[in-house]
Amino acid sequence: MKRILFILVFSLIFIIALKSDVIHSGTHGDNITWEITSDSVLTISGKGDMFSDDLDYRYCAWYYYGHLVRKIIINDGITSICSYAFLII
Repeated sequence: MKRILFILVFSLIFIIALKSDVIHSGTHGDNITWEITSDSVLTISGKGDMFSDDLDYRYCAWYYYGHLVRKIIINDGITSICSYAFLII
């Protein structure tokens, strides 16, 4: 019985440790969403092109959170990336 309880508790702790919470999120243009999770992953989702932010890189939606990002995932459906999207990462 103690062994089963130990396995259950250990499994629960392991599952909780793997879970990543969204710490920042938003939109970039009309059809693109983004989120940064507590494990430092920036995920970009949606359909179509990112609007161009060539005039000022601070218009990039995650500009102020780039220092938190260590990994980037671009999901299917994104057809182009703006010039300065990852300048601050």
